[in-house]
Amino acid sequence: MNIELDHGCGYSVWRQYLESDGVTPIDCTGASLSAQVRPEPGGTLLGAFAFTWIDRTQGTFFQTMSTAAVNAIPDGVHAWDLIFTDSTGATHKIDEGSCTKRGTITQL
Repeated sequence: MNIELDHGCGYSVWRQYLESDGVTPIDCTGASLSAQVRPEPGGTLLGAFAFTWIDRTQGTFFQTMSTAAVNAIPDGVHAWDLIFTDSTGATHKIDEGSCTKRGTITQL
């Protein structure tokens, strides 16, 4: 999934982690999530997303980034990915894409 961040604005999106059938929720009890923005793999950390679980048994959560964290990312096209660490400690990349940080015309 490609993400667009706007200067002066926070980011928040509701998400659900599903089985490969696209319907069955994955029980995320005991699991954790981590997602970072970098210019390329292994590059300088530009920003990190935070996560708030809504219902772990249904795999639902909010993926967020504060306005201050968004503002700290330089304008341009970067990369991001989302890593799921299951209850056994195994890691899985469950999403990735470009992360475009844009300036805003309206001054806040």
